[in-house]
Amino acid sequence: MTDRQKKRPLPPSWRWVRLGDYLTDVQTGIACGDKSLSEGVPHLRMNNISSDGRIDLSLVWRIPVSENDLGKYRLQKGDVLFNNTNSAELVGKTALFTIDDGDYVFSNHLTRLRTRSDIVRPGWLAFYLRFLWTNRYFERAADRWIGQAAVRDDVLRSLTLPLPPADQQDVLLARLEAQMLEVARLCAAAERQLEAAQALPRALLNEMFGGFEVPTE
Repeated sequence: MTDRQKKRPLPPSWRWVRLGDYLTDVQTGIACGDKSLSEGVPHLRMNNISSDGRIDLSLVWRIPVSENDLGKYRLQKGDVLFNNTNSAELVGKTALFTIDDGDYVFSNHLTRLRTRSDIVRPGWLAFYLRFLWTNRYFERAADRWIGQAAVRDDVLRSLTLPLPPADQQDVLLARLEAQMLEVARLCAAAERQLEAAQALPRALLNEMFGGFEVPTE
């Protein structure tokens, strides 16, 4: 909990809770071993958690997984995936797993968190962990080696979480998700405008000189 959080009173009916008291599962994933882009079970890794809190499937490796390991490491909709090992600035990236078809497992650089969802909605936890990451909490809390940082399970369990009643979480999550979608839409529009603006100098030069023969050496 930051000093700023301590000074800010919670709204009525909210309370601070210890995250570990409301988790039913804290599981680090399976190492990749042999990997393929075409055979085996999809194996989510560090790159599959985007910096904006999404599951990114643009590049997914597959690995052979036994039935026992599949039972232990299979992801289900509503799991919170926490990037436990990465560079110091990226450790702590978090995404909510929302895929409800097919089997997926996850890397030992990720930790799967399952909540008592009747009390702590998974989306609420995912957004709060993302808030801590954007404020560089995990960068400060991580153990560090050369070029790498890691957040231990006990650090996650000991986190304090601001917790509204479940029905309030549902309302606030719906509002926040809608706002995040609007932000993503605006960012995409801004990127398209930037691309168009960056293309203008070339277009202007082509308009001025495009009809001339280009000299050769």
